[in-house]
Amino acid sequence: MVMESDNVMIVMEMVNGGGLDHHLKTSSVGIPDKCSYAFDVALGLYYLHSKRCMHRDLACRNCLIDTQKNIVKISDFGLSKQADSYKILATEKIPTKW
Repeated sequence: MVMESDNVMIVMEMVNGGGLDHHLKTSSVGIPDKCSYAFDVALGLYYLHSKRCMHRDLACRNCLIDTQKNIVKISDFGLSKQADSYKILATEKIPTKW
């Protein structure tokens, strides 16, 4: 991960399963696997925050699944910022699900 000014650049390996949102809609996924996916995302967030990176748009559509290893990785860092904390202003637009 490289952070320069407001830009965050991350090199990731190819993840074969596509978006987690699509995988959850099209595959029969049990509770143990869903818990494992949530744990993977939590570990990813822990790592990002340790590097002072705030994702700011975490959703299933922004997570990729490796179906061979059965692990989930966070993706789409377009709204991420480098900071220790972040306060959303009342006038600021935030991502919403439509």
